[in-house]
Amino acid sequence: MVAKTPPNTTVQIILAIAVGIFVIYSAGLINEKLNEKPFAETGAAVMQGKLLEQAYTSNDCTVSSSDLSLSTEEQKLLPLINEYRAQNSLAAVQISPTLQKAASWKARDMHTNNYLSHTDSLGRGWYQITADCGYPYATEVNVAEIAASGYSTASSVLSAWKASPAHNAMLLWPGFRAAGIGQVGSYWSVMFAEKLDSAPTNDTIAPTVIITSPINGADVSGNVDISVSAIDNVAVTKVEFYVDDILKSSDSASPYIYTWDTTTASNGNHTLSALAYDAATNVGISSDVNVIVSNGGLPSTPYGNITGTVTGSLGGVLSGVKVTTTLTGTKKTLSSTTNSAGVYKFTNIPPGTYILKYQAKGFIAQSATVFVTTGATTVKNVVITKR
Repeated sequence: MVAKTPPNTTVQIILAIAVGIFVIYSAGLINEKLNEKPFAETGAAVMQGKLLEQAYTSNDCTVSSSDLSLSTEEQKLLPLINEYRAQNSLAAVQISPTLQKAASWKARDMHTNNYLSHTDSLGRGWYQITADCGYPYATEVNVAEIAASGYSTASSVLSAWKASPAHNAMLLWPGFRAAGIGQVGSYWSVMFAEKLDSAPTNDTIAPTVIITSPINGADVSGNVDISVSAIDNVAVTKVEFYVDDILKSSDSASPYIYTWDTTTASNGNHTLSALAYDAATNVGISSDVNVIVSNGGLPSTPYGNITGTVTGSLGGVLSGVKVTTTLTGTKKTLSSTTNSAGVYKFTNIPPGTYILKYQAKGFIAQSATVFVTTGATTVKNVVITKR
């Protein structure tokens, strides 16, 4: 399957999948400007999967180490595909070393020879390429290719494939378990297959994990859904949810959600965090999210304070420094000016995250982030640099 964006935003789409020793092959053309309906190609291309493979001139599958290793955008594409499959209740695909080699070969060959096709410059179809690159089950299971040119990022090429029903069907083919991803310039090749020959042995990339809800500084009560986004270059196997560094639950399938009963926690500040694991035992750790539990009315002391001392980079406290911040949950600006002792104060302000900005004539403006907790005084001392 190929998606191409040449000049004038024309998109070409062809689908190629070998089913055992049989071949299904269809093609179409979509012009984004004219909105033409897809049309079917005919002729020898329909038999590409087997007949053209009989005429190939070489079994070459020489791939450089730089092409074989996953680039930044290639690393992004696999978790995006797996996240999309998880949203549709499908199993993740993992990188196959041999399919990775096949996809890397194909992307480099298309880039070097300036073409876009399921037949490489040696006359081989995607099916033969995977076999020549060492995939051991090429004659036993479904093998497919999707390809594209004109897309520089993982997100843009995936969007193009998802927008095409035929490409989308390959992304969501239930049986796929293995994949290889190749990108050279704006050329992409992704090889899929239904059986994983071997898992990567050198995976050292930890999953990326972010708590998406609730937000930092939020007031929470009752039952609260803690939502986590976790992606990996291969696949996330498990996400763990922690409250105040105590394990509360785990989830092995996206979307990763834990419903926290905050009535079991004391009113006041609590810290949420998450860990994400992959099959190679790499662990990703989220940034902490601080929340304020408020059940049965507000906590007894619903406000906090900020104070600190401002000194100059050459020594000595500074008076007359203007310190400003925005009241959490509003657009209201709060202001304080340092006294003769260089001290500033904000009193009786709601808990949450505050960005403090320090400005004084003859000094470089500076900012600092602080977190105010219920009933406590946060101290933030800063040193500002003379111009």
